[in-house]
Amino acid sequence: MKAHLKYYYKVLVNSHKYIAPTLFFIIAVMSTYLATIDRIFYGFQVSAIFMYITAIWITYNFNEIEDSTQKQLVLLNTNNEDKYYIMRISFLFIFVLILDLISIIFPIFIGSFKENVNIIDILIGFLMQAVIGFLGISVANFFESKILKDRKAALMILLLIMVLSCIQGLVIKDQPAIKYVMLILPPAYYVYQSEGMQLLISLGGALVYSFILIFIYIKLSIKKKFW
Repeated sequence: MKAHLKYYYKVLVNSHKYIAPTLFFIIAVMSTYLATIDRIFYGFQVSAIFMYITAIWITYNFNEIEDSTQKQLVLLNTNNEDKYYIMRISFLFIFVLILDLISIIFPIFIGSFKENVNIIDILIGFLMQAVIGFLGISVANFFESKILKDRKAALMILLLIMVLSCIQGLVIKDQPAIKYVMLILPPAYYVYQSEGMQLLISLGGALVYSFILIFIYIKLSIKKKFW
């Protein structure tokens, strides 16, 4: 596992495709927290949206780095197709967790919050961003070039899903007739908008949704040989 993670790290760094989404996230988070935040949870909600966008972006870029020859060599070395895809997703999730940690430490370090920050606040913020980042990874995996050949169409559909999943609750309130269509979308809105016990339910739902997507993605990729 360690060898595969090192390999993916080198592949990502050498491609430079991590730079734009990483800079976007850092600048967005800094811009949010340079102003004093009245409510701690509000700051975490905003940075969770940025995390979702960044996770989708970095996954979309990462899936375009390896060519077929590289993938085949790694698969031969791994000798397990399930493990190959799980390692890729694990690497991306570790990347997300690093950004998550930065976004939690930064506002505390510069004193952005008017309220006193306790360990529960930190854990909730970290967990919220980790889950929504994992959700973004699971969504973006379906839009790699080996699955959707038309890159313009893939990007447009992915952007549409990303935007709608961020506002699905608002759309449902305004257009209840399409409620069940909107509920098919990734539950990003309910992750960053929920509080208290409802947040725990939303996080659990988002994790289940993510694991279902990842399971389908891996099985489809193996069956159809999308590599």
